[in-house]
Amino acid sequence: MTKAGQNEFHGSAFYTYFDEGFQADEVVQADGSLRDFNAGREQRWGATLSGPIIPDRLFFSLGYEEVDLGDGFNGGPGTIQDDFFTQAQFDRFTQIARDVYGQETGGIPTQLAESNVRYFGRLDAIINDDHRLEATYQRLEET
Repeated sequence: MTKAGQNEFHGSAFYTYFDEGFQADEVVQADGSLRDFNAGREQRWGATLSGPIIPDRLFFSLGYEEVDLGDGFNGGPGTIQDDFFTQAQFDRFTQIARDVYGQETGGIPTQLAESNVRYFGRLDAIINDDHRLEATYQRLEET
């Protein structure tokens, strides 16, 4: 959400953290079986600043947010997400990659990293009682 600047300076900062220690280790499947669950981790931090450039006429608002996620991948051979291959097929693929091509595949990933950075800027100008001008800039960089 965007907000206009005001005649007083305002700012905020935040940090949040979440990891698998904040929830259960297992998930009950529809058939009643248990499956390991790894929610991953999440970090978010950012800041905002707003205020006047020319009191009663021109205002600014700036924001920055960065997110670092290690999303849980609850799939794998035999699960609903990946029921198109078996553990034996994955093991065979890994063997061919190693023996024929010299590549180590590693295991099935349980964490898929993701991050993003958001920038926001806004200028508000009060031209007269009937007219107002707003200019915004937003940028999102994701990996």
